[in-house]
Amino acid sequence: MGHRLLAVDGTDFWTTDLLFDQVHEHCMQWREKTLEESSKGAYENSPSKFKASYLYDVLNGVILDQCMEMPDGSEREMASRLFSQLEAGDIITFDRGYPAAWLFSLIIEYKAFFCCRLPIAKECVWQQEFIKSGELETVHHFTLNAAGEALNSSAGGSGVVGEAVPFRVIRVDLPNDEVELLATNLDPETFGAEVFGELYNL
Repeated sequence: MGHRLLAVDGTDFWTTDLLFDQVHEHCMQWREKTLEESSKGAYENSPSKFKASYLYDVLNGVILDQCMEMPDGSEREMASRLFSQLEAGDIITFDRGYPAAWLFSLIIEYKAFFCCRLPIAKECVWQQEFIKSGELETVHHFTLNAAGEALNSSAGGSGVVGEAVPFRVIRVDLPNDEVELLATNLDPETFGAEVFGELYNL
């Protein structure tokens, strides 16, 4: 089975006065689906700064889809709105702001794969133990909580509270002696730990 290598990333952008009304209206139309009437007023005088999220075909240099949101929009939720473009077998890469059980579970439901850089925290015991072990790979789980179930459901997923989403954690040693940790559900028989440094930097 072939794979498309995709990437999701987000950015902030500012509009000109000419485009402000169009962008603001677009974002508010999406918010209409989720905001209570009582909270809409907070956005009536929004600044001209917005967020955008893109789904990008890395090897072909093509943007497959994009969405825009208000400045306080969630990058994870914005990313999930792009998943309608996913095909079975796609590999989607993320930076360290995206790891979440509900998002990983959603990607798995699309029969796609993820490769996501994990934030490393000194207080995270399992991460520190894994780094000190010197091993190249381990297996960990994210557990879906109530908030994650709601987000997964709103994005069209069927995840349930308590669902444990397993993933491989790959260690990548950088030239500056720093360590990156990547989370993935790619098959270890096909994608050994040694290929991930190159994959993530494409």
